[in-house]
Amino acid sequence: MFWTKGEHSKKNLRVNWQEEDLQNAMRVARTSKLSANTAAIHYKVLRRTLRAYLAESKESKSKLGRKTVLSPQQEKELSKRIIRLAQTGCPITLKVLRMFVFT
Repeated sequence: MFWTKGEHSKKNLRVNWQEEDLQNAMRVARTSKLSANTAAIHYKVLRRTLRAYLAESKESKSKLGRKTVLSPQQEKELSKRIIRLAQTGCPITLKVLRMFVFT
């Protein structure tokens, strides 16, 4: 098959597996019924992911990305404040936003 411009896109392999598949693969690899590599192939989990979860003794998916600075409650309050200021004709600047968040 020939690729033309715009047709080919990189597939995202991060978290492309189900929680249940990971747990099944971990269970099988721990009981030594299959090797970690074979279990990863059988349950369609990335090999390095399975090995990392086995090494760290994790039981579930970890969240991707950075940890949040604000709690969901704080985010709601901040968004209400931003909207209220925008409606009054005083849009918030980045400097003021940082002051609201970090003080």
